Amino acid sequence: METHSFFDPLLVQRALHTSGIRSGEELPLELDRAWPLAGGGLCALWRNEDGERLWPVIRPARDKESDLLSCAIGKREAVRLRELEGYGLLFPFDPALPQLAALSGMHDSVPVSRFGNDDRTLLRYKPLRRCVFHLGEGEESRYVKCVRPRAVQGLAGLYRLLRSAPTLEFAAPQEVWRDFGALVWQRSPGALLTHRLNGSYIEETIAATGRNLAALHTSALRLPAIHERDRELETLRSWVDLVRTAFPERDLEMTRALARLENPGRTLPTGRLLPAHRDFHDGQVLVDGSRVVFLDFDTAALAEAELDVGNFLAHLDLRSLEQSDVSVDRLAAVFIGAYRSHGGPSLHGGRLDWYHACALLRLASVYSFRSGGRDLSEGLLNRLFNDSDQALRTEVS
Repeated sequence: METHSFFDPLLVQRALHTSGIRSGEELPLELDRAWPLAGGGLCALWRNEDGERLWPVIRPARDKESDLLSCAIGKREAVRLRELEGYGLLFPFDPALPQLAALSGMHDSVPVSRFGNDDRTLLRYKPLRRCVFHLGEGEESRYVKCVRPRAVQGLAGLYRLLRSAPTLEFAAPQEVWRDFGALVWQRSPGALLTHRLNGSYIEETIAATGRNLAALHTSALRLPAIHERDRELETLRSWVDLVRTAFPERDLEMTRALARLENPGRTLPTGRLLPAHRDFHDGQVLVDGSRVVFLDFDTAALAEAELDVGNFLAHLDLRSLEQSDVSVDRLAAVFIGAYRSHGGPSLHGGRLDWYHACALLRLASVYSFRSGGRDLSEGLLNRLFNDSDQALRTEVS
């Protein structure tokens, strides 16, 4: 398989170089996506000929041209790494997440008896921050989220706090392994909302999602973290800078998109800070019949209600670009109607438009670094520039 993608050839070579792979060879790898690093260099995710992902791992750079990283196999098929050693791929190791090596079973020096002979698959990995493994099979399988050891206590406390919201449906961890730095969830029945958006009874499911978000926003939870608009803008500036650096030809459109948001972010009236998920989208909603359960509250904070709603709507825009039969306007109206009817706080039209646009720009930036994601990125920017949310402003004002 040749290393081909929408990536600029220079970016591909840069990813190869920072992954420790000899450039100039025809490799049995395809670039899947990359994460740009603020200090320079790329965190590259590859696929082999079987379509299996080769996950990235942080390591000190061997030269001054990049600050971090390498590439490694993190799935249970990791033994196949031996077939690719000539390309410089490394065994999983992350200095901030020693659990990665233990769960992958690749380091004999780390005891793994806690996990028995369970099959292990790495599902998510954010270098230096967290990883999620799926252990075992069937109804008895578990999801293990590993974080930096010092962060476990705070996360465990956050989930205990969420239990005091009487009507909020969320997935709480069954175990906390403080010594190991992990939280454990039993497998739950159902499917993610992402996979149900064009299915039967979708309007009922979207309405239940709106009601559950209202339950979160109207709860009396005293979350320790605060997320205000200046932090939202700071995140956007970072992403835009990364895209402009990697793709100079996109400098003008990214700069224009950010400029559209800078002034309103400072001048819009401030809303009340409420308990918010802060990373709320269809991939964080588990659907089991008529019941919906929210997932992954790691970044929960006090924030304006429009942040969660705007982020959810932007992800509906994304899904409509991926699946043409997803009706954004219809689902958005159902979602907001259920949110309001269940006592959700009044939504300010200008703030909602702003947070919606921020999420579109952030998603456009993220998908700039995914293979085949250029069309989606440009489609999201078109949604941002297209002043088509007038109907939504009328709906919520």
